[in-house]
Amino acid sequence: MCSIEFTTKNDLPCKIEIDEDGQEIIVKINGTKKGSISLTMYDWPQDYFYITNLSLDNCRRMGIGRKCLQFHKKVFDAPITAASPYSQDKLSDGSHLTGDGVPFITQMREENLVCRHKDESDEG
Repeated sequence: MCSIEFTTKNDLPCKIEIDEDGQEIIVKINGTKKGSISLTMYDWPQDYFYITNLSLDNCRRMGIGRKCLQFHKKVFDAPITAASPYSQDKLSDGSHLTGDGVPFITQMREENLVCRHKDESDEG
């Protein structure tokens, strides 16, 4: 397991842990689990990770989600993708974006931390 510690925008001590296969990121604030990101790894045509669950409701607006994705990319050096923010349908794997996930993923795409999924179009 890889981990980093940092101080949030709100001056709270935070620890981010990533399991050895890169499929779960856990966020702890003051030693208590406050959120997580689940990913699935695919290896065709190249290795990449697909976000299947964003559970960061207790970590909003602190810079933690961004830090999680930056750390994951540093450790695994593989692209990260997510569902389209334009999807109106619930996806069977639960990876559809809801609530704050839509603007978060949109912003992470603008910062090149999240790539477009291979099936995603430019239209909403």
